[in-house]
Amino acid sequence: MSADNEIVELKSHNSNFILNIFTDDYKKAIDNIKQKFERGSLLKDISVINSINAKDLNIIDIQRIKDFLKTELNIDYKEKKIIKKNTKEPKKEILKENIPKVVKADILEDDNYKTKIIKSPLRSGASVSYDGNILVIGDVNAGAELIASGSIIVLGVLRGFANAGAKGDKKAMVIANKIVATQLRIAEFIAIPPKDDKKSYSGVQMALIKEKGIEIQQVN
Repeated sequence: MSADNEIVELKSHNSNFILNIFTDDYKKAIDNIKQKFERGSLLKDISVINSINAKDLNIIDIQRIKDFLKTELNIDYKEKKIIKKNTKEPKKEILKENIPKVVKADILEDDNYKTKIIKSPLRSGASVSYDGNILVIGDVNAGAELIASGSIIVLGVLRGFANAGAKGDKKAMVIANKIVATQLRIAEFIAIPPKDDKKSYSGVQMALIKEKGIEIQQVN
């Protein structure tokens, strides 16, 4: 924790604003953030946070804090990454399933993320969060929730909630045989796909950020 035992602290570095959080209770963090911005007149000019350091919070709680910043304080989260060269050969998992080439090339072999594989459908009420990619072999039903700092791949129909790029990665994608999610999020962008038309499609559907919104593309 910081020297003065603060729950949260805000720092500026090279014109970037960094929010450090020193608690495992996201509600306490939100209360402390609210107090700081209400009391600090200089903080009212901040419109963007570029980094959140919270080693004691999980991805879901960090996303809750981002949502609070946006909805209550009108502060966007736009992460700026420092790119480091990777000199080590990344570990790759070999999958026997019929995964489209675009998925293998663009996501599963991404040097920056590990991939969590779930080899069964997800029922309503199931919640999975992972600091990396998530691959589900089976349908994700309505009421289920997927949150990943990387991309989300569903070898089936995606009907539940999906949040890719939960830490701000705008290059993250959501890929499924069919996307009829209750809600899609990629980084800070939100979209509600069309309702299920009960039709079957060849290939896969891919949701990604184009310009200033989420676009769903058909990939055959």
